[in-house]
Amino acid sequence: AVISIMYGRSFKRATLMAVMMGGFSSMAFQLLILLTFQTMYGYLFYELGIILTAFMAGLALGAIFAAVIASEPRTAWVRDKLRERSNPAFWDCFVGLRPPRNDEVACDLAMTKKAVRYYRILLIAIQGDLIIFSILLGAIFSKFCPDFLFPVLSVIAGSIAGAQFAIANKILLGRKKDVATVGGLSYGVDLFGSFLGALLTGIFLIPILGIPKTCFAVALINFAVMLLLFVNMRVVE
Repeated sequence: AVISIMYGRSFKRATLMAVMMGGFSSMAFQLLILLTFQTMYGYLFYELGIILTAFMAGLALGAIFAAVIASEPRTAWVRDKLRERSNPAFWDCFVGLRPPRNDEVACDLAMTKKAVRYYRILLIAIQGDLIIFSILLGAIFSKFCPDFLFPVLSVIAGSIAGAQFAIANKILLGRKKDVATVGGLSYGVDLFGSFLGALLTGIFLIPILGIPKTCFAVALINFAVMLLLFVNMRVVE
């Protein structure tokens, strides 16, 4: 809310903040998982590769999942419109054999608004997943955790981060065709968040707060970002 007041309301700006905090959170999760495993079991090297591999697999799974669900508005709209207008003229519009009529352009604009709202809801939902996972991680790490659970937690952390990054890029791209600029900006913001996550979590948060409270601190930070997304939810860009 403070950022919206200072710099103006913008969902895309809030999305970049969410991407940065997604990078921050994913790096914090990895440090928390690795350090907790070492603390509980006294060794790390043989499990290090498994945990990191699980995280990368989670990134891929999350991105694939996001790519699937992000296509749902267009799929649903095409299905509904074909049901409403099952005639050759309407079909010609889809295959590009003639210019669309005014009412079809209006339908396309309505779909665009519906898709934007759908993607924004998805991003807020994923932000909520980060909060829930942070709290769950703090609760698990406050007690003894079996060793087989660490790779599972790493997969979950990676899948949330991968899904968030994919949906955020969909929002940031919008109608733009400059994929390289948008992708470079979001990736740079994500890496900057990862840098802050490694720096602040390893040097300040864990030594001062301890592992469980650091998880709850990450949840609180992500809650603030989710509020920022809510504040800017209805902003038209």
